[in-house]
Amino acid sequence: MALKIIGDDKRKGYVRCLCACGQKCTVRRDHVNKGTKSCGCLRSATARRLRNQLRHGGWINGQPTPEYSAYVGAKGRCTNPKSNVWKYYGGRGIKFLFTSFEQFLAEIGPRPTPQHSLDRKKNNGHYRPGNVRWATDKEQNANRRKVTDLSGYRTQELVAELRKRLYNGLA
Repeated sequence: MALKIIGDDKRKGYVRCLCACGQKCTVRRDHVNKGTKSCGCLRSATARRLRNQLRHGGWINGQPTPEYSAYVGAKGRCTNPKSNVWKYYGGRGIKFLFTSFEQFLAEIGPRPTPQHSLDRKKNNGHYRPGNVRWATDKEQNANRRKVTDLSGYRTQELVAELRKRLYNGLA
């Protein structure tokens, strides 16, 4: 969103603007030049979003709950191509199919312990009701995709790498 100057105001140093939301407003010219982005509608939208987060229990004492953080993280991995891990989720077709945090929380419930994190039961499946759970690191490691890129190894290095993986239980 941005303000578009549509004319000068009768007061010195002020301009009349049109906001992207369609509202006309009067703003100090130096505020527009410094980057004021809206007539106040963004502040209202932010306040509404925060009220919604508080209402559904996603925030406590100004901090997101672990459940809400898991919801936002999973949604971002699947829907935001700018996410640094998007290629492993949304980029390979994994979708986020929950319509709200309330639906997500009703499905998964509260996180049992701080050692649990969000996991998909079917690793190639979508984030959807019936396919999400809280899991420990051990459970998640057992549920990983098996991806092995061996193109960068010479034969001796490959044998050494395979021995190392077998010895460490990673293969």
